[in-house]
Amino acid sequence: MSEAYCAISFPQQPISFHSFNAGARSIRFERVDVPGAVISGEPVLLLCEYNLEGAELYSVKWYKNNVEFYRYLPSDVPPGQKYDLVGLYVNLSKSNHNRVFLDRTDLNSEGSYGCEVSTEGPEFRTIIFEKDLNIYVLPERGPVIEGVRGRYQLGDVLNATCRSRPSKPAPFLNWFVNGKPAPAHQVTRQGPYRRANALQASVSTLRFQITARHLAHGLLRLRCSSSINKNHSRSSQELLIGTQRHPATEKTYEEENAPTVTGVKPYYSVGDKIDLNCSALMTTDEIELEWFINDDEHMPAGYVTRYPVGRQPETGLRETVVRLRFALQPRHYHNDELRLRCTATFSKLLTLSSEETVLVASQQTPGFHIAESRSGRSTPGCGTLFWTALEAVFVFFLLR
Repeated sequence: MSEAYCAISFPQQPISFHSFNAGARSIRFERVDVPGAVISGEPVLLLCEYNLEGAELYSVKWYKNNVEFYRYLPSDVPPGQKYDLVGLYVNLSKSNHNRVFLDRTDLNSEGSYGCEVSTEGPEFRTIIFEKDLNIYVLPERGPVIEGVRGRYQLGDVLNATCRSRPSKPAPFLNWFVNGKPAPAHQVTRQGPYRRANALQASVSTLRFQITARHLAHGLLRLRCSSSINKNHSRSSQELLIGTQRHPATEKTYEEENAPTVTGVKPYYSVGDKIDLNCSALMTTDEIELEWFINDDEHMPAGYVTRYPVGRQPETGLRETVVRLRFALQPRHYHNDELRLRCTATFSKLLTLSSEETVLVASQQTPGFHIAESRSGRSTPGCGTLFWTALEAVFVFFLLR
C-alpha cells in the first residue's frame, strides 16, 4: 500500500491535500477551487471535481473549520443535504456532487473549507482538500482629512489628520504633497483601531511648515490615499523529504496557478545539497514568492536568492524566480521529516472612489484659504478585484 501527500497552504494556517489508503487505482482531484478572498456580501462557488478511476462514489462532504455543513450521498433521497452553520448560506438547488453555492457571505463565512471525497468498499478510499477563505470589508467611502484651517500664510505649520473609514483589514494610509509622497519624517501613523463588527480603521497625521517651494505653481495640493492589499489567491508546492531514502515527493494534485518547483532529486540524504528554483508567471497580477522550511517563514541568511523578474522564452510572459539552496543537515528534520514549501501570493488593484475638496483663491486678502468645497464618487471598474485605493484630496490655491 502506498500513500500520496501534497500540501497547499497559506503561510499562517496550513491548507492541504491528503489521500488515505491510496492503492494502485488511486482517486484524485481534477479541480478544486476555494476563493482565497471574498468581499463581504458576495456569493461564492466552491468547486470539488475529482476522478474516481472507476470506483463507486460513496459521499462528498464539505466542512468549515472541521464542522460539516453539506453532504452529497448518491444513495440518499434527495442526495444533497445541508446543515445550518452561522455564516453559510447554502443554495441546495445550485449545489451537487462537485460544487456548493453560497448565496451570500458575511464576516462569519471566513474560515478553513474542506472537501472530502470517499468511495464505496471494498477499498474505501478518501481524499481531502482544505483551503482558507478570507472575508474582506471595503470602506464605504474614501478617507477624511481633518484639521485643515480656513486660512494659511507662508511659514505657517500645516497639521492635518487623515482618518480611514472602517474596513477589514485595516487600510494603509499614504500622504501626498503636490503629487509626491510626503517625507517619512513628516508623517505619523497610528492604529489600527478596532471598530464595531470586527472592522478596523487607521489614522495618519501630516505636519510640515509651508514654504515657497510648496507653491512652485501657485498652489499646494494635499492628498491622503487609503489602500487595502487584498491577496485574492495563494497556492503552494510542497516537497516532503524523509530520512530513510524514500522518494522526496509523490505529487498527486496541483492547484491552478500553483508555482513550479524545479531541481528536485528522487532521493536525498544528510549532506546532500538542496538546490531548488521556485517560479511563477506574472500576467496581470502581482506575485510574491516565499520559501518555507517546516512551515517556518524565518529563513536562515544565505538560503534564499531572489532573481530579477525576467521573461519566459516559451510564452514571453514575465517570470519571477526564487532559489532555495542549503546543505541538508540532521537539524533540518522535524519528526524524521523535512517539509519544503514555496508559496505564491497573487494580488490585484481596484480603485473604488475618490473625494475632492478644492480651495479656491480669493483676491480680497493675502494668504490662501478654503473658498469652495465639492465632492464626487467614481464607480469601480471591476468589483471582483482585490486592492482598494480610496482618496481624499485638498487643493490649496495661493491667493494673489
